[in-house]
Amino acid sequence: MINIDTLCLNCMTDTGGGLVCPHCKCEPVSPQQTAIALPMRTLLNDRFMVGRVLGQPGGFGITYLAWDTVLDTAVAIKEFLPLTAANREPGGVTVLPNSEQDREFFQYGLEIFLQEAKTLAQFSHPNIVRIRDYFATNNTAYLVMDYHQGRPLNVFVKENGGRLTEAQALTIMLPIMAGLEAMHDKGFLHRDVKPQNIYLTDRNLPVLLDFGAARMAMADATQTMTVMLSRGFAPFEQYHNKSRQGPWGDIYACGATLYYLVTGQVPADALERQHQDTLLPPLQLNPQISLEFSRAVMTAMAISPNARPKKIGVFRDRLTAAGQQALPARVVQTPPIAVNRAPPDKRQARYSSKSRGPGRAGVMLGAALLSVVVLVWLAGHRNSVNMPAKLDQASGLVSAELKSPFPAADNEGEKVIQTVTPPLEATATVPLYQPEPQAEKQVVRNNSPAGGTGNSCENKSRHADCLLGNAEDRRVGWCVPADGGQYVCIPKPAPGSRQRFPPDARHPPPLGFRR
Repeated sequence: MINIDTLCLNCMTDTGGGLVCPHCKCEPVSPQQTAIALPMRTLLNDRFMVGRVLGQPGGFGITYLAWDTVLDTAVAIKEFLPLTAANREPGGVTVLPNSEQDREFFQYGLEIFLQEAKTLAQFSHPNIVRIRDYFATNNTAYLVMDYHQGRPLNVFVKENGGRLTEAQALTIMLPIMAGLEAMHDKGFLHRDVKPQNIYLTDRNLPVLLDFGAARMAMADATQTMTVMLSRGFAPFEQYHNKSRQGPWGDIYACGATLYYLVTGQVPADALERQHQDTLLPPLQLNPQISLEFSRAVMTAMAISPNARPKKIGVFRDRLTAAGQQALPARVVQTPPIAVNRAPPDKRQARYSSKSRGPGRAGVMLGAALLSVVVLVWLAGHRNSVNMPAKLDQASGLVSAELKSPFPAADNEGEKVIQTVTPPLEATATVPLYQPEPQAEKQVVRNNSPAGGTGNSCENKSRHADCLLGNAEDRRVGWCVPADGGQYVCIPKPAPGSRQRFPPDARHPPPLGFRR
């Protein structure tokens, strides 16, 4: 049993009663970094002792490093505290609405926060942050999560030259997408995938944090979407609170995250791209990535949800195939061929070892040296490519045949382990995504929408490239795939148009999902 009175509240290790922590070199007791945070050593739910604030307090809540006095382990605790609607009681721990007008809004968000905690607590995946407990006190609510040492993905990118290789990007994102696929199968959405919400632990395990459904619901209620969204990573339909939400939104965000990882640039915001799309394919910014990888990313980032993959598993499989095509030639070791030699002729006994040695020994030595040279050259060529030896299509994980492309991570820098998931029940402002195994296919008709003309695209390959990132073609309109392998050009709305996206008459829901 650890004595909590001697715990360092900065790193949750035992100081042994010293004035300075031998682990982090900090004083065992120090004031919080922000006045709005809970005082250190506050005991929550008669179990969790609050330590320092992790990361920077956000507009939606505060996350603390804490100590579980029952299990004797460090945890991360997220406190629901939307600063737009509430604040802390001066000198106390109770959270109070800013005004009577904000009270209803605060209670609405609080209920969703607890609902989502209950949902996620039943979900388990190695690449999704785990909820240990949740409870309500101090007139607000708290999530208790696993605490991981490591760093956010955006920090990792900056520490490694500003961008990653295709192999490193796949090593990180394929497991994340496997976790998202498991969530989508249960009917849950993340709605805030971005590098800041992907955490690399000290064992280089990528973990997805900070679910954004509750934040999006509160934004819907206050019409403050542009404030709540992550620019560059949020799909266009999230800017409209009445647009149908589904897996296609998380697919866009994953594509945008991959774009950032291999280029080092945050992609243009979807709202800006809707008016004039000048987004360059990642291959033009990083010629070392493969063409298939670049095309897969641009397809996932299509402005129209109908032009993206319908399921994240389809996107993940395409990325896996792209990674395998980019692999260098592998050395195949064949077993030696057995040769039956006739017994030596008696006449050979008259020859001395000196006379027959230089011929056979010289040939064997030369062959051995040549084999070594070839193997060394191939090994050097393979290392220069820095690709994993094999990608498992079933799990999306990288096999352990080669050393991980990650450098050894240190223990510096911790990330807020914060999580929110979609509610259990559908509400008027928070649509619940409901997957269906089968559904009747919707056909895009070649009808002229109001204010524009619809033209059947006979040049299929040209408009397939349009979906994969040809900015010149996409200025004309969206190219939506229809049945029969044809495409339909749909003109974009005029700049400044207030028409709701996606227009129901022109964009049927993606196949396999309800409207």
